[in-house]
Amino acid sequence: MKSYLCSLCIALSLVLSACSDDAPADPADAMLPDATLSDATLDAAADAPGGDASEPDSSGPADASPDASARDTRCDNSEIACDTSEPSCELGEIAAVREGCWECVNATSCLPWGMAGCAADVDCSTSDYCNSCATSSCAGCADCVAACVPHDCETEDAVTCRMLRPDCGSGNVAVARSSDDGAGACWVCVNRTTCEPIDRT
Repeated sequence: MKSYLCSLCIALSLVLSACSDDAPADPADAMLPDATLSDATLDAAADAPGGDASEPDSSGPADASPDASARDTRCDNSEIACDTSEPSCELGEIAAVREGCWECVNATSCLPWGMAGCAADVDCSTSDYCNSCATSSCAGCADCVAACVPHDCETEDAVTCRMLRPDCGSGNVAVARSSDDGAGACWVCVNRTTCEPIDRT
């Protein structure tokens, strides 16, 4: 009888031991692993229209405002001080901030149509010269209106001598150049094509 009971106890203990080995130590282990759940979730999100499961989109709405740096500001002569919006200008014009507010001006002269920008080179900066037929009195007009336009010759920004900018004649321009003796910059007449000094004697 004792032998029978011992055999029964051993058999029962073996059964209990096998059940214990098959059962998870923690009920949470019976769930799908976190990594598997995470991968499944990411795959589903990536397949959705516009979905990107890598990270949330924090870019926000696109900036629809125009790029102010793209505007041509060469005709501006002041900061904006009025509340009006930038105007849409006609062909051959650009919107400029003049005297604190917007104005459509001739893109060549930076002035209203028909208004001359100069009478001689002395009216222009050292990097410009007065072109007597730089523009016209309207976008489609065939007449001539003078304006300061750039030349391609090397020049200083200003002169230190007291000499007025001379009229160097047709095809030439007066530029500001420093002298070799260190006396500063003064006017020198050069050929507008070659930029070489001309003999005015």
